[in-house]
Amino acid sequence: SLGIERWGHALVMVIDHCPLGARGDGLLEAALGEAVGVATSRHVRAVLLARDGTRARLLLASAPVAERVRSWLREGIAWGDALTRLHAASAPPGPQAP
Repeated sequence: SLGIERWGHALVMVIDHCPLGARGDGLLEAALGEAVGVATSRHVRAVLLARDGTRARLLLASAPVAERVRSWLREGIAWGDALTRLHAASAPPGPQAP
């Protein structure tokens, strides 16, 4: 089954019980990124955030954002923390002190 979650501004696709299992994660990334990209007329990449048994969570993002998140995940940052960092990096600057 396919589900969609919003994490702030981030769009996360959730795949439950994919018959390919963890061996198909690369295929899921490629297929979901391309399908959403074609449907929205944008360049979209999917990044595997986590696999928990039969559930996979994939972030849909632009190529630069996807690579930033991949880098954080490779460093060992938890996927929830990576999304929090992503939002902090895109937040507008606060008011300037006089």
